[in-house]
Amino acid sequence: IDHKRFEKALYKATDSRTALKRTLHDYMRIMGKLEVGLGVLSCIVMGLVCGIILDVNFVQAGTTWLTLALAFSFCFGDTVKRLFEGLVLVFVWNPYGISDRVFINDDNKVEMNLVVTKINLLNTEFIRSDGQLCIISNSIIQQRDVRNASRAEF
Repeated sequence: IDHKRFEKALYKATDSRTALKRTLHDYMRIMGKLEVGLGVLSCIVMGLVCGIILDVNFVQAGTTWLTLALAFSFCFGDTVKRLFEGLVLVFVWNPYGISDRVFINDDNKVEMNLVVTKINLLNTEFIRSDGQLCIISNSIIQQRDVRNASRAEF
């Protein structure tokens, strides 16, 4: 092994470690958001339990609760759906990491050549082959054919 080949291998390993660090940082940020969401949900459940313990008449206050639940589902129904699809994409399907080169079909079935720059819970940021920033919703990515050229499996 000569000096140049060793240097190239070292740069490649460093780039790989940097991309892995950025991917894990994005995942930790997503987990922090999920932790906050679960904390809010647990506070709501605790409020309901306290109401049951204090013998609050939920039937009398039921119309208010039902109205709030209906308003919540009307306002945030699509967001909750997209949030769940993003969770499945990021944590279950896991098709890419930071700085992976991926090919995703657009609406016209034309394959886009993209490099992953940031992974969020609701969307993923890419750099297109022409250098433009491209943000695609995770729910849309989950419905399309994704090929990762940076990994062995296609």
